[in-house]
Amino acid sequence: MAAHPDAQSFSELGAWFAERKQFQCAVDTLQAGLRLDPNSMRLNYLLGLTMYSGGQVEKSLRPLEHSTELDPNALEPHLILGTALAQLQRQREARAEWQAALRIDPGSTVALDGLSKCMIAAGEYGPVVNLLRAANRNEDLTLDLAFAYDRGGMLERSSETLKAALRVNPSSTRLTDALARVYVQQHRSDTAAKLLKESLAAHPNDVEGQRIYLPLLVLSGEFSAAQPIAVKLLALSPDDFEILFLNGVIEHQSGHYDAARGHLKQAIALEPNNSSPHYYLGLTLTGLDDMEGARGELDKAVALDPSNAEAHFQLAKVLRSVGEQKLAQEQSRIAQQLFVARTQKLTVQPKAAEAAGKLAAGDVKGAIALYREAVEAAPQDADIVYRLALAFEKAGDTDAERTTLEQTLRIDPSMALAQNQLGYVLSRSGDVPDAEEHFHRAVQSAPAYTAAWVNYAAALAVESRLDEAEKALSQALQLDPGNAQALRLKKDLEGTHAAKSPGHSN
Repeated sequence: MAAHPDAQSFSELGAWFAERKQFQCAVDTLQAGLRLDPNSMRLNYLLGLTMYSGGQVEKSLRPLEHSTELDPNALEPHLILGTALAQLQRQREARAEWQAALRIDPGSTVALDGLSKCMIAAGEYGPVVNLLRAANRNEDLTLDLAFAYDRGGMLERSSETLKAALRVNPSSTRLTDALARVYVQQHRSDTAAKLLKESLAAHPNDVEGQRIYLPLLVLSGEFSAAQPIAVKLLALSPDDFEILFLNGVIEHQSGHYDAARGHLKQAIALEPNNSSPHYYLGLTLTGLDDMEGARGELDKAVALDPSNAEAHFQLAKVLRSVGEQKLAQEQSRIAQQLFVARTQKLTVQPKAAEAAGKLAAGDVKGAIALYREAVEAAPQDADIVYRLALAFEKAGDTDAERTTLEQTLRIDPSMALAQNQLGYVLSRSGDVPDAEEHFHRAVQSAPAYTAAWVNYAAALAVESRLDEAEKALSQALQLDPGNAQALRLKKDLEGTHAAKSPGHSN
């Protein structure tokens, strides 16, 4: 340094200090170098990187920004600046840096990951899919793509993406945990539990995997297997609602009522409007022979979740024990109604599965008959009613299909599949305005539903709302750039614009 007091020497010494985590020495050295050469891109970049690495994220911005101004084509300053801005929740500015980095290196996995996370934070799941689907993905990008599929309502695509990645890297706990979460969302708890059991046997310190596995063990009643995991996770996260609640459930089931009471009360303090800890605290207080306390907690449980049949049933038992016979009878009646409704739902599932098999085999009349029986048994099950509508479509009975779809949407107006199908039925009958409204509701409920976006764009085009049609079509093509129907519609819209342009002759 004494022999060569120049920018290169200061940058080398500053980097040496930074590599050894001596961040303040590195900062002092780099700032001394900048007094000699304030427009050194490398010194500015290293100063920003060192400040960021040393926890001075806000202070790192200015030297990093200056380094990008001095050399806009240098990749690393954009990457670190984007990371710092994202950490400070300045997503719009972070996005600009990731995009600048991708202009320099379109294959940068760091920039792709950063931009994807910015878009996911903004709910732009379709554009993330479009960005990453054909990219050369590492593990981070695979998880980003799977998460975008997941949040966009495409769970099957999400699981396929993760399974393909696991075939290449079967020991990855991050991929395994993400796939288990998707299985849980697909109501495949047994599959998720099996996957996690095998993974945790090989990776016993995978905390995230344990967090997913614990509620699955509790749900299946495997309390002895759940207990050591619950204790370990509670030590790591003593203020986590779910961990406190699950410890309370396990302790209640094991007869350790005092411990259960303490953990359930802590859980309630964190989430007082959650019905479940009130319900289990009520059961625990019953075990401690505190009937008035149990009554209060079970009252709160049924008020917060009136559909909880067990809470009504247990409240009835407590009310009888304190002499409130009329109130107990009313709670018993409600519990019985809820139990019957649940039994009906469980009963219709095999019938619906049989109907689906008949439909797949071409026996449309047999499928309709079975679906009708299922709907009679569970008239408020939107999924079963919707399947009956599809059977009517196979039979060519448009009036029955329309009526059944309307029935489905009275039960569940947010069902995007039914909204889209009803829009399709209405468009075939020439009722384009109503069809367009249902297509619009479909994409509102499921923003990643490509077919609904295409149908919505087509309906808007028929109504001569061409600018809106093009926007809707753009959404469809972001989700699926190779969608044949969308590409045909795009060509038609371009022809319509050409026909309306000045000087065009028919």
